[in-house]
Amino acid sequence: MCHSSGITFKIEVGMDESSRILGKNIKRLSQREGYSLVGLANYIGVSQPHVTQWVKGKTWPGSQNVDKIRLYFQVEFKDLFNDDANSPLPKSVKPTKEESLRVIAEDYGFRLTPLKNKRARHD
Repeated sequence: MCHSSGITFKIEVGMDESSRILGKNIKRLSQREGYSLVGLANYIGVSQPHVTQWVKGKTWPGSQNVDKIRLYFQVEFKDLFNDDANSPLPKSVKPTKEESLRVIAEDYGFRLTPLKNKRARHD
């Protein structure tokens, strides 16, 4: 299971296969956008060798880092795990403020919960 943006996804292939697919797509997206792996590492807050291991499909970044990768490239979660080499890369999708704030808050150990919209009472 992988959690992203409050949604749980079941990854149908094995973890080794998921790591390979994710690594391939990180490389494709980096090349398309002209981003370096160092830039991705800095954005996520890990070392560049960690990102290199992800790109090679040797290690799994963890669900929170997968969400950060998605936000970095501004793509949908499913696009990171698309294994069709002939499919075009997805267009960038700008994350919402809520998504960005949630990831930042989680980095600092906080969990954001939505506020209920209550109308002020004037008695």
